Amino acid sequence: MGEFPFTQVQVDELVQKEKYVLSVPRKEKINNKIRMGCSIFLEKECKIDIKLGIEVNIAIDSLFREEIRPSGVLIWHGQDVRRINWKLQKRNANGENIENWHEHIWRDEERMGFVVPIEINNPSIEEFFLMCLERWNIKIVGEVQPMLIERIS
Repeated sequence: MGEFPFTQVQVDELVQKEKYVLSVPRKEKINNKIRMGCSIFLEKECKIDIKLGIEVNIAIDSLFREEIRPSGVLIWHGQDVRRINWKLQKRNANGENIENWHEHIWRDEERMGFVVPIEINNPSIEEFFLMCLERWNIKIVGEVQPMLIERIS
């Protein structure tokens, strides 16, 4: 496994495995970002710390308006293993150019250098957080804030 405590196969298995969060976290303003982050658990009882977390950030411009392009990351043992973000153009490890929204996929050879295009239509930070949960097979154990349910319905 070298310098990382996991392999590509282990990361792929982790992403496919059902995981849980206690609830949808509230937004926090930290410096020039708005952040939503929480721990993720492999058991529904949420008692096991497997060093797994999710974090979604959105930058705020100088007029305190949210940008329309949040980014999200799935973290395991302190390392990014999946990340979704937007860039005008991202050069893939194999030389292919990927435009706009894309997901970084952990691979042994490229680490997080391999990306695949994905379709997203300018979500709010809350919608983006829920999309990351769904994409990475993470279920909500507790209650979702009613205001958030209304917004995404």
